[in-house]
Formats: sequence, structure tokens, C-alpha cells
Amino acid sequence: MIRKNDDQVTVSNKRMNFNFNIAYYFIGYFLILGVVILFSTGMSLFLPETFWSKIWFIKKPEYRQMLAYSVLIGCGFWMLAVVMGISAVGWFRKRQWGWVMTICIFLLNGLSDSLRFVTGNYIEGSIGVIITSCIIFYLTRSGVKRYFKKIC
Repeated sequence: MIRKNDDQVTVSNKRMNFNFNIAYYFIGYFLILGVVILFSTGMSLFLPETFWSKIWFIKKPEYRQMLAYSVLIGCGFWMLAVVMGISAVGWFRKRQWGWVMTICIFLLNGLSDSLRFVTGNYIEGSIGVIITSCIIFYLTRSGVKRYFKKIC
């Protein structure tokens, strides 16, 4: 059952009753944060050795590797930012396509984290896979699915 109040949306069924707002806004703002990070990453590759490149203080070797293909990779980051931005719009407008795009984004993220694990980055890969799995588990719950189908 879906009930809609002015300030809160609650999704419930016989076995599950939870507040939808917190997770809903967390995922939506996470998508927006992803847009900002991807845009900044692209800028750091287009304008190396500027204040944009300071975001790479943790992963300097990776940044140096990407600088060889800065235009190509920078455009790739910007295209991902556009896709994530479109997904955020669909998510906040409560569109089913936004929900599907969000699931696809997290599935691809989980796949890339799995590849990290396979290539020897065990800690980063494991943490990423666990977090992504939890988010995908939440997104595919029947209450969330019904919410996005009902609103469309």
C-alpha cells in the first residue's frame, strides 16, 4: 500500500513498513554528488595542474596514467555525468525510467568494483561490492518498485 502525505511518503505492505524518505533522498543526493564528482574529474583531466587536479591527492598514480588520454577520458567522465544527471532528474520526479537508470548505474558500479577485486584491490573491491549490493537490494524491494510504478 502506498500513502502520500504532504511531507512524507510511506511505503508499506504486510511484512514491511518503513520510512521511504530517508533512503529515497539519500539515493537521489548520491546521484547528484556523482554528477559533481564526475564533472570535477573531467575538468581535472581537461585542465591539468590547476585547482581541479587537487581532487587526485589520494590517487596520484592513476591520475598520471589518465593524463595521457585526458581528452578521451575527460569526455567519458562528462558523458557519465550527463547520464547520472538524467537519472537524478528521473529519480526525483519519481519516474519509472529514473528508477531503472538508477539500478543500471549501481549494477555497473558493482561490476566495476568486482573487477577491482579480481585485479587485486581486495579491500576497495569488497567494500564497493557490499555497499552496491545493499543499495541494489533496497532498490529492488517490492515497496520501492510499486512506488515508482504507481507514480508514473
